Amino acid sequence: MKHNQLTLMLAVLMRMVAISASAANYDVEVNGAYFYCHGYGAVVTYASYNGPNSTTNYWNYNGYYEGDIVIPESIAYEGKAYTVVEIGECAFRSTGSRITSLTIPKTVRKIGDGAFEGCTIPDIYCYSIDPPQADKHMAFVESEYTGFRKGSNGIIKSSTSSYSSNHLYIATLHVPKESVEKYKTSYPWAYFDSICAIPDPVESLKLEKHNLTLNVEKSETLKYEILPTYADNQNVIWSSSDETVATVSEGGMVTANNEGTCHVIATSEDNPEAADTCVITVIRPVTGVTLSHSEYTLNGVGSAFDLKANVLPENATNKNVKWFSSKESVCTVSNAGRVTAVGEGQSTITVKSEDGGHTATCKVTVVVEHPVTGVVLNHDAYTLEGIGKSVQLVATIHPENADNKEVTWKSYNESVCVVSNGLVVAVGQGTAMVSVTTTDGNHMAFCTITVTDGTSIGKVSAKEAGYKVFDLQGVEYPSLQKGLNIIRFSDGTSQKVFIK
Repeated sequence: MKHNQLTLMLAVLMRMVAISASAANYDVEVNGAYFYCHGYGAVVTYASYNGPNSTTNYWNYNGYYEGDIVIPESIAYEGKAYTVVEIGECAFRSTGSRITSLTIPKTVRKIGDGAFEGCTIPDIYCYSIDPPQADKHMAFVESEYTGFRKGSNGIIKSSTSSYSSNHLYIATLHVPKESVEKYKTSYPWAYFDSICAIPDPVESLKLEKHNLTLNVEKSETLKYEILPTYADNQNVIWSSSDETVATVSEGGMVTANNEGTCHVIATSEDNPEAADTCVITVIRPVTGVTLSHSEYTLNGVGSAFDLKANVLPENATNKNVKWFSSKESVCTVSNAGRVTAVGEGQSTITVKSEDGGHTATCKVTVVVEHPVTGVVLNHDAYTLEGIGKSVQLVATIHPENADNKEVTWKSYNESVCVVSNGLVVAVGQGTAMVSVTTTDGNHMAFCTITVTDGTSIGKVSAKEAGYKVFDLQGVEYPSLQKGLNIIRFSDGTSQKVFIK
């Protein structure tokens, strides 16, 4: 009975141990890595273990790690942030060749015994400036090791143990540039076959231009800046969203092919997230512009005409133009090229292409009519004391800027006086009406001429009176004579008068 009870108790105890042995060893899993947390920070650990191997008496660890493992600098657990400070004992044990690369952050200061036992990792990236604390057991856990030696194949082997299957040290160890020599001279890191510098990564790429307009068949090279400037890989990958519009060379030269819009993208070869875009607009440029008129005359305020702009070539992309008047007090021009007269004078209308600034001009003359509204004389009545006397009547046309100031003169009694170009000459005693009439509008003004002293014939100097006197044979007299006289006025006109 006691034997049976003892057997039952032993079975229960062994079951409890088995359950404990296969229990999870971590608090939290982050991106494929396992951690347990302490007050001083987070520790990378293994996922679980299944108890000791019946043959070797070593614990069987479940190496759940695989692929590219990137250990973060910190993790969050139960509402708290923990800095990752250590890779724990046996953390990656027994993963074999399933880990393709491992990244160790600069926050890790210690690596536990056996952390990499049974691992073959091609590349290890360790970002600590100073090599993390580790010893000969970083790759093995055998406590009986008394020394290490490096075989010709790069495998680190114990001098006293036959367990030599670990290949950790044939990995390439990548460390900060300034720390390469530290790792090469630090134990046990110096055992790695290859220790090289981690390239300085590209953090950002920025194009100088984010918008570029090109004419068809034209090219321009895009400039860019990579930061930091000392990043090792300065190579840029260029691409175009539509190569029918524009292509881009390996050096960033953009060539315009056809009208349209596309995006040229520059991407860092080192860091795909470091990229920038330039919007490329391809146009067919304007080569010139002409107008439907080079000169034009507008008659009167308010009159208008349309100027037509011809943008060359016909298939130019941007045919927009702007219009200008050099003198808007004379004429204005609309956005459609309609010219409207505002006032008298001359103005130059200019059309300018939006693309290229090509111009053409038209000289516009505005003619404004100024009709006669009236006429007045300098005398309403005048007395000439003696035959041969004269008076100059002056006609004033209104308005002053009237276009047509032509007038005609008339004496309504040529036996008393005659008139030419406003010069009235007395030829007989009496009263006569003299009129002036405008050609434009037939406006009239009158002056009453009275001639006295009919006995003064021959006594008044014709020269002093502003005319000449001739007889029928062309003999000039000094003054009017009885009988037939020919009066020749200064404007070249002449008139026959008979003096009784």
